[in-house]
Amino acid sequence: MLLSSISRADPLFDRPLVRRPLVRPAEVIEKKRIVRKDHPHLGITEHPLSNFRRVVVLINYSPEHMSAPVKLAAGWRISEILCGAKPENDIVLLPPNDATVWMIAK
Repeated sequence: MLLSSISRADPLFDRPLVRRPLVRPAEVIEKKRIVRKDHPHLGITEHPLSNFRRVVVLINYSPEHMSAPVKLAAGWRISEILCGAKPENDIVLLPPNDATVWMIAK
């Protein structure tokens, strides 16, 4: 409904380059991520230091303890834990409203 209202109000909106980013922005972002997750309350930010190193912050936005699977893209590994605990078998364990910080490398 909202998209059709915008489309009628602004004919430029129906151009593919304008509409496409509004339809599925999360899918585009997820494809570029090195660290992937499915848990809805786990937030991840990636901060590139170079083409081969990144700082990754994983945040538990829940008031409950979290156990969440995470996957690194092929060729990437955790090189250092800057804050928090190391994941066990690709499972991140986080206290409520807490975070862990990793250095990852390729």
